[in-house]
Amino acid sequence: MKIKGKLVLLRMRRVLVFVIVMVIAKSSFANPNTTSYREMIATFGYNKKILKEIEAPAIIALSFYPELKNTKINFEYKEISTTMSTMPELKSALLFQRSYVIYINSDATKYGAVSYNELSLKQQVGLIAHELAHVVYFESQSNLSILGCGLMYECSPQYHMNLEKATDESVINRGLGEELYAFTNYVINHSKASAEYIAFKKKNYLLPEEIKQRMK
Repeated sequence: MKIKGKLVLLRMRRVLVFVIVMVIAKSSFANPNTTSYREMIATFGYNKKILKEIEAPAIIALSFYPELKNTKINFEYKEISTTMSTMPELKSALLFQRSYVIYINSDATKYGAVSYNELSLKQQVGLIAHELAHVVYFESQSNLSILGCGLMYECSPQYHMNLEKATDESVINRGLGEELYAFTNYVINHSKASAEYIAFKKKNYLLPEEIKQRMK
């Protein structure tokens, strides 16, 4: 009963925070100079380089990761094989001042992937939350461990799958399961992504029904 009660409180908090942040973020499109929105940017956008077109969903997702408040994160466009990808910046590791870059695919159709721009706000939040979960994981690792993680990620399909599914689990535990579900369900069941890309997502990430099950 105690565990069930905690889950109910977590869901209530998620809904409340999401609604409040969503309302403030959406209001920025009408008046980007409002005090509340500028305060959000100052709080959750500190030390971040956020592209204007992804600002609202990025700020919403970042609001669920308070431990990343001072972490340097840059969002950039790059030609990659998936919708988004996260990695530590090599120069930052050498300087012992860790920073990260979250790449957004600049030509998703080339790889049969899903374009960020076709996603709804809720789906965008779920996607960015997944990438931020990677940052949280990297922050807990040494530079040597991150190097090993990168090598294993590329060389071991099993490690790749386990890491991505564990990352999805952490997003759910943050209280952003609904947003992750919206993104994953769209990609697998409603997008025009290639059969190969959808098969890749099914293999390496939690399925929509698995996300729902873990939210109960």
